[in-house]
Amino acid sequence: MIILPSWRHYAAAACAALLFTSGWTVRGWWDGAQQAKALRDTAQRAQIATTAVNAAATTYEAQRRQISETHDDNQNAIRAAYRTVFVPTACAAQPDIVRVLNSSVDTANAATTGESSGSVFAPAAPSKPPH
Repeated sequence: MIILPSWRHYAAAACAALLFTSGWTVRGWWDGAQQAKALRDTAQRAQIATTAVNAAATTYEAQRRQISETHDDNQNAIRAAYRTVFVPTACAAQPDIVRVLNSSVDTANAATTGESSGSVFAPAAPSKPPH
């Protein structure tokens, strides 16, 4: 067995510690670089997904706007047509039905404004159907 002087033991231990620390540091740098690469890749995939979703949303909004305009035009045409239609007296709503509908409208309007409707609906006796 070779016996080395004590200063060589310390030098060998210092070299071993230096090599270990250097390896540890380089490994940390490499791991950090891998994590940064993974973050960049994830950010890039998120950007691609966001672009795709934005394109789909833009298309949807354009189509919805077009459909809404067409729907509004149709609704206005129907309303205009029904304003001029004559309703025979036999087809007109009965007073009890009108009262129930008006009460429902008042209750709904009061509910949307957060107020009490003020009255509780009590149905009247059924009216006689027209003959």
